[in-house]
Amino acid sequence: MDVWRITVALLRRWYVFIPLLALSGWGAVMVGQGVRPEYAVEATAVLVAGPGASDVDGPYGGRESTSEVLAIVLDSAASRDLVEKQGLERDYEIETQERSSIIRLDVLSDSESVGTQTLATVLQMSEQELAARQDKAGIRPNAQISLQVLQQPAVDEVVETGKMRNMAIVGVIGAAFSLLITLLFDDIMGLLRRRLSRRRERRPQPATSASEMPEAAGVDPSETSASDAPVPDYAPAPSRSKT
Repeated sequence: MDVWRITVALLRRWYVFIPLLALSGWGAVMVGQGVRPEYAVEATAVLVAGPGASDVDGPYGGRESTSEVLAIVLDSAASRDLVEKQGLERDYEIETQERSSIIRLDVLSDSESVGTQTLATVLQMSEQELAARQDKAGIRPNAQISLQVLQQPAVDEVVETGKMRNMAIVGVIGAAFSLLITLLFDDIMGLLRRRLSRRRERRPQPATSASEMPEAAGVDPSETSASDAPVPDYAPAPSRSKT
C-alpha cells in the first residue's frame, strides 16, 4: 500500500485512528510516570601519609600504588557481595589515575539514600582495609597511610534517560499499532461493501406488477377502438326463408 492510499484510509477512518492514537499517548505517559528516576551519586577521597616515619615498608608501597591496589580490592566480587548483603548497590565504580593518590567513586541507584549509603560503606571498607593491612605489617598508626574524604557522597545528577526511552518506545509501538488497526478496519469495511454490492447485482429482478397494466395506468377499456377488438374464428350461419 502506497503513501497516498494510506493517507486516504486515515482520512476516511479518522474516527478509528485518532482515538487509538490518543490511547497510545496516554499509555506512554502512564509508563513514563511509572519509571522512577535514577540518582548518580559521587564521592572523592585522597590517600594521605601519616606524619610519623616508619622503618617497615607498607604492604602497598607508596600512596600512588596504594590507591591502585585498594581499587583492585574494592572492585573484587567479595567486596561487592559484602556491600550487596547490606541491601546496597553492588554496581559501584572506582576510578583511579596513574601516579595519583586520588580515588573517585560513583554509583547509579533508584534511591538517593541507597546511593549515598553505598558509597559511604565503600569508603568505610577502604579505611578498614588500609588499617588492617598496615597493622598486620607492623606500621605504627601515626605512620600509616590513611584515607581522607574530599567530597562526601552526594547526588551529582538525576538521570531520567530510562523514563524518556520507555515513553518513546511505547509511543512508537502504539502509533504503529494504531495505523495497522486503522488500515485493517478500512480493508474490512471495503470488503463488506463489495460483497453487499455483488449480492444486490445477483438478486433476481421482480416480475411486472399490476400497476403496469392499462387499467392501473388510467386507460378506460371502453375507449379502445373496434379495430383493437378480437375477431371471432367462425362465420355466422345463413338464414332460411319460409315458403
